[in-house]
Amino acid sequence: MEPVSVLKKFMNIRKINSIGIVGANITSMLLCIEAKKRGIETILLDQDVDNIAADYATTCLVAPFDRSNLERLALRTDCMIFTTNILEGTTDELDGALPVYPNFAARTLLTDRVKQIVMAEELKINLPDYFVCEDLDDIEETHQILTIPYRCYQYFRNDLEIYLIDSEQAEIEVESLLNIEEGMCVFEQIKDYKQILSITVLRDNYKNISLYPIVQEKEDEDSSNSQINVPANITKSNVKKIETIVKRIVRYMDSAGVFTFRFGITHDRQLEWVGMTPGVNVADIYTNHYTTLSVYEQFMNIIENNKAIPVTLTEKNCVYITDNSNGFLDIEQPYHLYRMMLQDRDNINIYVIPEREEDIEV
Repeated sequence: MEPVSVLKKFMNIRKINSIGIVGANITSMLLCIEAKKRGIETILLDQDVDNIAADYATTCLVAPFDRSNLERLALRTDCMIFTTNILEGTTDELDGALPVYPNFAARTLLTDRVKQIVMAEELKINLPDYFVCEDLDDIEETHQILTIPYRCYQYFRNDLEIYLIDSEQAEIEVESLLNIEEGMCVFEQIKDYKQILSITVLRDNYKNISLYPIVQEKEDEDSSNSQINVPANITKSNVKKIETIVKRIVRYMDSAGVFTFRFGITHDRQLEWVGMTPGVNVADIYTNHYTTLSVYEQFMNIIENNKAIPVTLTEKNCVYITDNSNGFLDIEQPYHLYRMMLQDRDNINIYVIPEREEDIEV
């Protein structure tokens, strides 16, 4: 009876010959690698010629993310994946033509901070301090409260611009660009959190949700190096809170796909939801080695219409990200090393190692 049972499971698999990927980043690169393992063609659409995923895709298209280019990509592929939330021409018509991850409603939510704020209020999720401004008086009052650094989301007709205000000069420059007469602005305080956490979540076509371990991000103030601890050193209470929040958001979005959520823990121990993106965290490369199923394998399984399954962390580990200019870390084997080229930056080295901090000299 067992062979028959296995065959029934395979009958549900969707035959995918080609995947269209919108946006070049580490998610795109590792999905291209996973697709190649399965004999699936990948067509990458990005606005830059030199990007991190170009060498791994079967075909690269260099063009804006506008409606006509997205529609052309849809005609050439069996499904589409959006790994960026910088979108201009996405429409719900794509979703009617082929499977798209995430769906139109989720893509809209991912690109619109106002919609995210409305959702967070509805779901009773804590956010950093934010201010919605509809006229110049609102902006003036907000500037009396905000402290640098902060973000500004400028909504003008159908366009969205996001500005980072990290100095007084930047504040003056952004003020000169704002058009409040035919739009609105959302200002959001950027906080110095005690801990920065992230979690990657997948949802399949059957509404099953799979959570990967919560990780903790640390920046070295004296260099551009980063360290990610897997799992994060947080209380069971915060683990439960984060997992509950992301499940509620994923159910609210009602879309299959892979998503990364970031949280901050304030110095007075308050948990705040900072944001979300389609795709994975850079550190999720550790799942290739220290989980029962990598996030990339799991997402490809979902695209082929398989169910998402629970995963287990097989070993605690650390991920170190360092600029190539800083040379190599002095680490004893075993470790896993990835060398990558990021846009507008030097090459980076990513080390994935079993947790043993005493062996590391950054």
